[in-house]
Amino acid sequence: MIVGVRAVRVSIPFRRPFATAAGTWHQREAWIVRLYAADGRVGSGEACLDPGASPSALEALAAAVRAHVVDGDEPVDLALVGAIEAARLDLGLATLGGPEAAAGSVAVNATIATEDPAESLAAALLAAEDGYATIKLKGGRERSTTELVARLTAIRDAVGPDVAIRLDVNGAWDLATARARLAGLVALGLEYVEQPIPAGDIAALSSLGADSGVPIAADESVVSATAARELVEAGAVAVLVVKPDRVGGPLAALSIAREAAAAGVGVTISTLLDTGVGLAAAQRVAARLPGGAHGLATGDVLTNDLLATPLTVHGGRMDVPPAGPLALDEAAVDRFAIETVARGERQVRRDRGDPTGARR
Repeated sequence: MIVGVRAVRVSIPFRRPFATAAGTWHQREAWIVRLYAADGRVGSGEACLDPGASPSALEALAAAVRAHVVDGDEPVDLALVGAIEAARLDLGLATLGGPEAAAGSVAVNATIATEDPAESLAAALLAAEDGYATIKLKGGRERSTTELVARLTAIRDAVGPDVAIRLDVNGAWDLATARARLAGLVALGLEYVEQPIPAGDIAALSSLGADSGVPIAADESVVSATAARELVEAGAVAVLVVKPDRVGGPLAALSIAREAAAAGVGVTISTLLDTGVGLAAAQRVAARLPGGAHGLATGDVLTNDLLATPLTVHGGRMDVPPAGPLALDEAAVDRFAIETVARGERQVRRDRGDPTGARR
């Protein structure tokens, strides 16, 4: 069925610097993996790391992609495994199983990256006016508990009690700071605080939720199915933020989500600020889960999402891409490409518009 594979390394600027407690990011690097079927169809998947990944981590992923695409090595890197799986799903060579949500769309949260009090308040009001029922704020760089509570109180008062508020700290607080911050936030009725302390200490996460009364979500801690299971079995968190890129692809993400839901743990499907290719795969996972807003309304943080028809949000919801291969904006893929590798090259070139398969 598969006669060629092509991987394009792209670097796409953010529309504006994306600031978090873990750093400020200016561009997004990813690999777009294309599988070419004998009937001419092309399936697409995305392999990427956290936007703040080190140069050595990015090069390790690049080496894994080259080894698979050029040499035919079995993929072991989770990001690459997930990209290949997403491309196979895109071609209909694999299935997530189970019905999609009847609505054909998924609820999403608005992500507000700025921590400036006036800017975040204005953005939260605009999101609520646009129909978002859930808002995700960034935290972790505030100088004091008083400053944080004042900012979130102003937002809560402005958007009212019916808009859910999430706070994402990206692991920026130490345990003592987390306890102080959470104590100050109890009265605001937050849906959850995401990754208040660095990943790796399940017992500390458990104690924060139990002692503060504020629901805790794990994000950076969810690096694999095993890590997710350990969090669930320990009763450490109320919510898992599951990112297909990070855990090995859509099937792995869906399995984690279903196992967590069966144990009474909530699930938010999100990405690593992917292009539209990765977002579409994550949407297809989210569409098979009941309720809740997912962290997928991020396509417009990049200057281009690489899709022929960009993903959009209407009234706080995103339509799930229809079955069948995604239509990419091939000119945009070429414009942002910084490296390309291929196997079954003659067929790949022919499918890209050169009937002779000759080198160009």
